[in-house]
Amino acid sequence: MRIFRTIERYIRRATLALLHSKARSKSSLISLEMILSRDSNLRILLVRIDRIGDALISTPVIQQLRERFPESQIDILLGQKNQAISKLLPEVNTDYVLSRIPLAWFSLLRKLRSNRYDIVCNLHLKPSGSADLVSALVGRDYLIDRNSSGEDIVHEANLHVVEQTSLLLKPLGIQPILQKNEMAHRLNIAISRRHPLSTQTNTPVVALNVSVAGGLRQWPENFYVQLAEKLKRLHLTPLIIGAPFDKELIDHIASRAFVQALQPVSNLTSFAEALLPIDIIVTPDTSIVHLGAALRKSVVALYKSEVAGNTWRPWGTTYRSIINTGGMEKITPDDVLQAIKELIPVHSATSQVSFYGGKQ
Repeated sequence: MRIFRTIERYIRRATLALLHSKARSKSSLISLEMILSRDSNLRILLVRIDRIGDALISTPVIQQLRERFPESQIDILLGQKNQAISKLLPEVNTDYVLSRIPLAWFSLLRKLRSNRYDIVCNLHLKPSGSADLVSALVGRDYLIDRNSSGEDIVHEANLHVVEQTSLLLKPLGIQPILQKNEMAHRLNIAISRRHPLSTQTNTPVVALNVSVAGGLRQWPENFYVQLAEKLKRLHLTPLIIGAPFDKELIDHIASRAFVQALQPVSNLTSFAEALLPIDIIVTPDTSIVHLGAALRKSVVALYKSEVAGNTWRPWGTTYRSIINTGGMEKITPDDVLQAIKELIPVHSATSQVSFYGGKQ
């Protein structure tokens, strides 16, 4: 298997090099003023091909675009890692997915170029070979990215990622999002129905997410058990949640702590619906941090990095960020319990979800 992955890597790099040479030979872009003077029905492509959390954190900016161009066609290019988010993006007309197979790129690029987008907006704040390449090849009229926005986004790293991303839209006459206006620019997703828990409860439900994208951010199993037991003593209802690949871990923790577990599902929309009755979410994974924020849930986010804990913190909801650069094992159950206690009085004020008509 390793030899096949190596061959695939070489093919991908060769394909990137070939397409980069074609992109460099393109003619210069026309002026933005000329594009905006055409009419309000523009064709706009957004490029965001990284993770689910990155797509979620982009939703305030996507909403800004929709408000600025209400009648325009706004499409998005996702990647295989975050394509599951496509049905939850309310302001997008059509979604495309960039395959990891280089030879599949050509048909996708041909389709995107045939759409003749007036504006291509690369929402990546850091260099991304595939995102930068596709943006350059498809953005035949006007390309907006971290290099062309007129803002030194690299030196705005102290801002939240939502604020940084919003700086990309300044050339379009859209004002940047500021932290003081955070609640007016919350994360938003399309959820069309409620999915109640199998067991109803009158006490606040605290979901404990055990799944993470990287092992270094895993919170110790024993800590979940200890926290669940402490929550029960406070007459709160713990609920163990996670991804399908962690089903054994989910069931094991729930069994040890004598609490309920939410059966994991692979469909992101179904998972989001299942979280609607939750009051507070505890998670070391940033995708769940941002999904919780989009659902207007109170969030306790666990970080081992100061940068992540500040620039990728929960946006537009009540939260507590617990940061310990010594590692996740240095964040104790009592640390998390204290954060939950602080959020209990305010969780009901943030539990209302804005519902949109989900895409069919």
